[in-house]
Amino acid sequence: MGWESQRVLEGIFQFGAPLNIWKMELDLDRYGDRPNFVIHMQIDDDESVANQLNHKIRSDQKWPRLIIMEGPQNRSISTTNWREWVFYQPYLYSLQKSYGPSQYPYDVWKGWTLGIALDKSAANKTSVRGLFGTETGKQFF
Repeated sequence: MGWESQRVLEGIFQFGAPLNIWKMELDLDRYGDRPNFVIHMQIDDDESVANQLNHKIRSDQKWPRLIIMEGPQNRSISTTNWREWVFYQPYLYSLQKSYGPSQYPYDVWKGWTLGIALDKSAANKTSVRGLFGTETGKQFF
């Protein structure tokens, strides 16, 4: 768990490794009336991690911040630095197996998919725009 993929989620576990993100999508807000952003991330297919996340989902906890880190191979320039996207006041939205993406390609993601939700504050909009290149979710990662 952690640092095996080119994207990781940092901040869920206080003293643990970050979660690998294998696929990710911004849930499409087609009508612009949703009060928050929802990001779905395929994580490691690890039952013990899923159990820990289930306990956190039931607690309705909001984090001060979560960080999605992107490795240097995802960058358009030659670098060895990781890039961070910070999301403020997020909460765990969902945890499911065999997630069906809302955008093309529609192939079901095998394993666990974690969803986080966050309000549409100016700081979160900036992070979403930087990470996905859009605020509407029309670009798939």
